[in-house]
Amino acid sequence: MKLNFNENLVRYRKRAGLTQQQLAQKLSITPQAVSKWEKGSYPDCELLPKLSQILDVSLDVLFGLKDEDGKISLNTAVIEEVGKLDEAEKGKRAMELIYTLLCAFRTGPSPEHASLPESFTRETYAQVRSDNALAIARLNPDMQYACFMRIPEDGIDSYFSIEPRLLELFSLLSDENAMRVISYAETLSRNNILTKECISMELDMPQETVSAIVDRCENLGIMWQLTANTGGETFPIYGYVHNVPLVGILTLAKSLVNYISFPEPDIDTWTRAPSDIDHRTLLNSRYGYHPTKTTIIRIGGIFVRRKNGGKKHDKEKLCRNACRSMHHSFRIVSAFGNRLCRGQLYHESYSQA
Repeated sequence: MKLNFNENLVRYRKRAGLTQQQLAQKLSITPQAVSKWEKGSYPDCELLPKLSQILDVSLDVLFGLKDEDGKISLNTAVIEEVGKLDEAEKGKRAMELIYTLLCAFRTGPSPEHASLPESFTRETYAQVRSDNALAIARLNPDMQYACFMRIPEDGIDSYFSIEPRLLELFSLLSDENAMRVISYAETLSRNNILTKECISMELDMPQETVSAIVDRCENLGIMWQLTANTGGETFPIYGYVHNVPLVGILTLAKSLVNYISFPEPDIDTWTRAPSDIDHRTLLNSRYGYHPTKTTIIRIGGIFVRRKNGGKKHDKEKLCRNACRSMHHSFRIVSAFGNRLCRGQLYHESYSQA
């Protein structure tokens, strides 16, 4: 239950079968007062005992401090505890809570074994692979992160397909000069405006190369463009978006290529693959796969479609390895490739890169 008196008042008033006017009559107040309470204000303290009695609910429950069974609400406890901390301590405490949640996936975890370790002798991760969730968290203090995915009923691949924008993103990130531009932009403070000439000078990179990279970044939503008017001339200027998914992709990629060799805990209970879609179906929409007319051939990182002249071939051997190598990476970048336009919760308070 949330710590929200106003929503709880509406809920328990309706459960008691009372209208705002009927509740007001029992409390000897106006219906307008009840309406204000339900929209955000609070009653005088002398009315609370009688309100609790009329609605047949304790004040702790009415104010969201406890659930109806008398237990303290976990959500309320977390919000109250973390809400009192400063920004740096909030991040530290959040990581501790995430680690505890991941440990809860282990059968019969004991509380003393569900606390984030304070020291590490090696690079350490927490990892969960179950039929309903995937999670990875890096625990070392020099860089802590966590990624949690709840697996949809139809598998993770039901969320995405191979799309040109995803392939363009991978192509961009495979370009060393593009990575230099992105790394430079990540160091900038928010609302820092750039020109292609400025980036070229800062990185000692040909302006033509920078121009092509910036244009690609703008197309993917990594950068955005405005036009500056100085009175006598106009010229394009650029801002860097500081996308959370992009930082996540790069951070996870480093962990991937460095090998995750010491997970603790390593909770591995899965019995079915998180990607249920057939690999031939996955390639079909993007590359025009046909079971008798087309062969998909992987040459390096490029897929080539070759006609077979109507002869049947075993496409399994040609497609399987290529698809497996791409599945995991596409899951990570899917949200970014589709552009992260809106969300249920969006909190932005940073002042430095």
